[in-house]
Amino acid sequence: MAEAASHVFKAVLSVASRSMVVYGALFLLAGAMIDFEKIRLGSEFKDRHAQFSPRLKSLLNPKDANQRLYQDCVDYYERLVAYIPNGQYARDILGYCYFQDGNFEKAADSYQKAAGLLPDIFWHSYNLGLVYLRMGDFVKAQEALARAARTDARRTIDYFLTQKAVYGPFLDQQNNADFLKKRLLAGYHNCYELLVLMNYNSGDFIKMLFFAKKAQSVGLDDKGLFSLYAGIAAFRLESFDQAVLFFQTTISRGVLAPQAYHYLGKIFEKFGRGKEAADAFKRSEKFNEGDLKLYLNSYHARPEIF
Repeated sequence: MAEAASHVFKAVLSVASRSMVVYGALFLLAGAMIDFEKIRLGSEFKDRHAQFSPRLKSLLNPKDANQRLYQDCVDYYERLVAYIPNGQYARDILGYCYFQDGNFEKAADSYQKAAGLLPDIFWHSYNLGLVYLRMGDFVKAQEALARAARTDARRTIDYFLTQKAVYGPFLDQQNNADFLKKRLLAGYHNCYELLVLMNYNSGDFIKMLFFAKKAQSVGLDDKGLFSLYAGIAAFRLESFDQAVLFFQTTISRGVLAPQAYHYLGKIFEKFGRGKEAADAFKRSEKFNEGDLKLYLNSYHARPEIF
């Protein structure tokens, strides 16, 4: 009986071994087919790249682009992300193309994946914030913009300079670092201004003051705009001594002095300093804080590649 059981066991083992060989062969065949399909699609992409690459720079200037170009770009970058080594690093450009093509949900998803892959790159989180803003999701927009504000500018510039395979078509190879720095400076300015305005809109003047002061500390207050915003936040928090200092900084920069004088006049008036209040109002230009909400609602910042 033991001998019979042994024969049965060996028979079962033989069948199992043959099954494993068959399944293994099928698995390898399926893998080869998948690899072959990737090779075919990759080759097809390379042919398309040679034809399409010269058109990519038009994406930097919406005036040079059209809806057909954005649709072609969606097809182009979907293939790149799916089938080309390191193609994942182009998810941000795919998000940009989705946005320009009017597909905000896919744009948000693509930017979210780009930001997850490289959370220390400014443009990924900033653009994600702009897409959420366009979709009306202010909570997610503010979270993404706050992450963007915390990124390191040098790291972002170095990244775009070294990823030539992805971003080369958008750069002219001359003064690229200066070009990227200029674009990035404008991006950070817009990012902080949106954070200030969104917190004004929600009535969170402590956060409004925080972001306005942070923008000052990183050198974005050359015209006194963030000093004005900080002054308004301090004024609404009834921190009047602090507000006066911010408004005086704005006045020293010149451009926005009339708005700052308006608030100084209100502060002097509140504390019974009539003569100083009258003098400030003479130099002022009435500033309606309600305009800040209107400004946020009409804010037309759009995603950028960089």
